[in-house]
Amino acid sequence: MEKTVITKNGLIFTENGKGEYCLSGTQELSEKIIEVPQSICGVAVSEIGDYALLGSEECECVILPEGITDIGAYAFGGCLSLCEISLPRSLKHVGAHA
Repeated sequence: MEKTVITKNGLIFTENGKGEYCLSGTQELSEKIIEVPQSICGVAVSEIGDYALLGSEECECVILPEGITDIGAYAFGGCLSLCEISLPRSLKHVGAHA
């Protein structure tokens, strides 16, 4: 069974099978600035999953930490107010329509 963690700002993380966390969704998110943590309880966050922030209409800025290597398909789909994304140097793959 995969472990799921929900942060106090409504971000949902699940284990990705590599011993790391993946941002997999949100819970009633109304933040204008979303800052993804580099780790949770000492475990690295390395991915933004497919559809992770889908429909986060209020989000204007996403800050991704060093260590993020993958952004899934449609990860920012429906983020109509999004105008700035901070991409780390560690990023290796960006999915379709992200």
